[in-house]
Amino acid sequence: MKHLSRGFTLIELMVVIALLAIIASLAVPNLRAMVVRNKVANVGNEFAAALQQARALAVSRNSCVSLCAASSSNATTCAAAAGSAADFLANGWLLFQNPTCDATATDPAGAGVGGTVLQQRSGESAGYTLLPSSAALNIVLFDPRGYANLTATGNFQVQPPAGVATSYRRTVCLDAAGRPTVRQYSANCN
Repeated sequence: MKHLSRGFTLIELMVVIALLAIIASLAVPNLRAMVVRNKVANVGNEFAAALQQARALAVSRNSCVSLCAASSSNATTCAAAAGSAADFLANGWLLFQNPTCDATATDPAGAGVGGTVLQQRSGESAGYTLLPSSAALNIVLFDPRGYANLTATGNFQVQPPAGVATSYRRTVCLDAAGRPTVRQYSANCN
């Protein structure tokens, strides 16, 4: 009588596990690169959407609306327009109605402004940054016609954590008419 044995031998199982380990070690670097590229693209798109929403709200409410970098994570006041460029991602941002159309207003509920916070995004500390090209862009004001308070095109740089390829960066461009666009990284939006 012949005895049939079914199943895998220990050697066959070890060979399969070794092959899977080799394939996984080759795939992990590409997976990290994909995660970083997607995060940078998502941050750029989310910020462009917030700029577009501020513009749309200014037009629909027939009132000025400001988008600013928050002074700190979960704060309801803005970082000052003067000084250094604020990190919109680490601090988060605020979108608030600004009936006085004061481009330097940093406190929506402050005296003389009388605005209300329409949207608030919390900051995050994942090593990514979203920096304006100048401190003057810490606060972007949209007038009732949807125009931004810019004399020229402004830009915001979305950058991955240190040590990651700089080719993953994105630029959010905002023209004087208030239209945001997201581009592969460029130093300016011309």
